[in-house]
Amino acid sequence: MPTQSKASQRSRFYARIGTRGWRDSGYDTFAYRSPAFRQWMRSLLPPRQAILSVGCGAGELEGELSAAGCAVVGLDLSFAMLRRAGRNGLDLPVQADAARLPFGPRRFDIAMFIESIGYLDLDAVFAEARRVLKPEGRLIVTSYSAQINAHARYRKWPVDQVMACAATAGFAVDRCHYLTVAKNRVAEARSPGQSKLFCLSATARGGNSGHALAGERTLDDAKQPGAHWDWRLA
Repeated sequence: MPTQSKASQRSRFYARIGTRGWRDSGYDTFAYRSPAFRQWMRSLLPPRQAILSVGCGAGELEGELSAAGCAVVGLDLSFAMLRRAGRNGLDLPVQADAARLPFGPRRFDIAMFIESIGYLDLDAVFAEARRVLKPEGRLIVTSYSAQINAHARYRKWPVDQVMACAATAGFAVDRCHYLTVAKNRVAEARSPGQSKLFCLSATARGGNSGHALAGERTLDDAKQPGAHWDWRLA
């Protein structure tokens, strides 16, 4: 009997999550398990933005951003996950391939990849993200540290490779936070080796490279030698 392809196994895995939820899957995401992480991410994004979320999954963060007034397009290959994302408040679900986005150029203010890059060809998807972003558009990427137990099919890209792929696609990397994440708390890790997640932000070249996202200036100001910011759920 033929062995199932990796793509087929992954599709079946996410179809089960879309139908049953994360709880009994053996895996989940920080966007699902941590209200503090979702609130922290919302605090970084300016209001009323046109956002493309690539690999939106069940859409927990995307639903909250939609409720906050952003126009969020959630893109995923799994129809079951998009259906669950709709139940979580995502208004604009799109089933499509991240390497062949069905959008014209210069449409979005922000393209975000929240815990999704482990299933993607970074060169292809970052190039497409750059195409559909406005000249001043922002790229936001979160992914797991090496020590986190992710799904077996999830590739944990090293930060330097993510930065290199972003630069090749036409982005200037602004900053990268190494995070520890709990249900009600997000904090800067004392070292990359103690982190659970990294969050990278970059600006499309030709835009205002180096300016902070909403809230980031305060976080950077707090990062004096020996000091570490600590975000608690409000």
